[in-house]
Amino acid sequence: MDFKTKLAKILSEMPVTYRSDLPPEDDDSTFSWRDRRILGHARTARKLGEYFAKSRFNWNIVVSESPDEIEPEPDAITFVLHGSPQGGTADPMTPWMIAHRIGHALYPDDTISFYAELEPVYDIDRLVLSIGKVVLVAAGQWQNYMPLDDSLDFDEMNELQAAILSALTMGSARTGKLDNGNEMRYELVAQYLVTGRVTLKGASRAQSALTDLARRIEATIDRDCAAQVGQVLVAGDD
Repeated sequence: MDFKTKLAKILSEMPVTYRSDLPPEDDDSTFSWRDRRILGHARTARKLGEYFAKSRFNWNIVVSESPDEIEPEPDAITFVLHGSPQGGTADPMTPWMIAHRIGHALYPDDTISFYAELEPVYDIDRLVLSIGKVVLVAAGQWQNYMPLDDSLDFDEMNELQAAILSALTMGSARTGKLDNGNEMRYELVAQYLVTGRVTLKGASRAQSALTDLARRIEATIDRDCAAQVGQVLVAGDD
């Protein structure tokens, strides 16, 4: 079976629609050479099908240089991936990173750090902030962070972020690679889309509250995804 036949067979069996419109060679592409190879590979299509089978929603994932030309599907969330982030110097565009980029498209305003402001931008940020509260309450340290507002100094904000990170379980958090507060929301979206659930872990006295927060984060992501059914979400190369 040749490559095109194999890819067509995989795509026809997938619970998620996926296509890449990228030519194999394009010096002017907004995608790096590395990402063009990954996004056009049959394994990427197969993995996306396996991952998104866990979602409550139908997904139409399109890789394209021309996002304005993509029409929405009425009963699906159409996600258009347009360009390699940071000019192709960021992480390779694996299926996990595609899910991460969906997070960027769902919650595009990443100009305000949720843990440093009085009013988080999104509901998901309030829940992520609550993760830090649960961890710090269990450690007997929460009183050090009251009032929780922009009067916190740099070290206090970093400690609060570290408390949140300690409860996250995806690889980027475990290895210390996740060091940007705003990226937490996107990694939680990726974890939910890829594994079918958000998983938070902490001290035994905090675990019940963390598990409750995980379910609330899932419900928030589901609600925000539901609002995108019949729409086109675009993640660019920012």
